[in-house]
Amino acid sequence: MVSIPIVVLLFHLPLPSLHPFTNRHLISLIYALASYTDFLDGYLARRWSIASPFGAFLDPVADKLMVSTTLILLAGLYGPIVSIPTAVIIAREISVSALREWMSGRGLRDVVKVGWAGKAKTALTMVASTLLLALEPTGRGRVEEILWKAAVGGIYASAWLTVTSGLGYFEAAKGELMQGRKIGR
Repeated sequence: MVSIPIVVLLFHLPLPSLHPFTNRHLISLIYALASYTDFLDGYLARRWSIASPFGAFLDPVADKLMVSTTLILLAGLYGPIVSIPTAVIIAREISVSALREWMSGRGLRDVVKVGWAGKAKTALTMVASTLLLALEPTGRGRVEEILWKAAVGGIYASAWLTVTSGLGYFEAAKGELMQGRKIGR
């Protein structure tokens, strides 16, 4: 989460180009390192059985904040080509987070625990976002242009995984959601 304000500041501040990196490459590198440390943290916590309730709460929050912030920056930079999948991804994150909270309040959080599709979606979004941060659509070479198009394709594939995995969580919770009990008002 510490990387979020750094990425935002570097994204918006007009800094002189840092040789051998441009500002875009530096931002991409910071984001990639933050993404990798997020993966490593989760992997080591599971491998060494040192997970904590606070870590289990904070890790997905940090993921969502980092990815959402970066997608919003990229949507502002590239317009509809990135803002459409960004809206889908963020809407799903809010919806599934609300569903998990609701199911947790009912003692059924394990029904909607994170699955492989959610992890794949996060990884794909982080890789595609890293590339979009580093590359420009009108790159200097054919390889950069191909990578940029692949990164945009990755964001759309991530949006598709986002929808399908989100539907899976709602399907798993359907029995509880459709009970027809009135809650609250």
